[in-house]
Amino acid sequence: MQATVRAPITGILLVIEMTSNYEMILPLIVTCLGATMVAQTLGGRPIYTQLLERTMKLSMRSKREETKRKAMKRFTPTDSSK
Repeated sequence: MQATVRAPITGILLVIEMTSNYEMILPLIVTCLGATMVAQTLGGRPIYTQLLERTMKLSMRSKREETKRKAMKRFTPTDSSK
């Protein structure tokens, strides 16, 4: 979990809070830091960054399409002789 969102300390604290097992602090630290290093080595970006970029692209695309649609309505000739 923590390597996906790049928040190792938050991941450690959440697990300790949920389990109330303070004997697991050292193994959790080692595991979380190891997972973070592997994720950084593989070059992946945090999932929330990717979701934000995808949302922004979709929003920009829909705004562009709406602008085109409005422009086409404005310049489309209408038959007003009827």
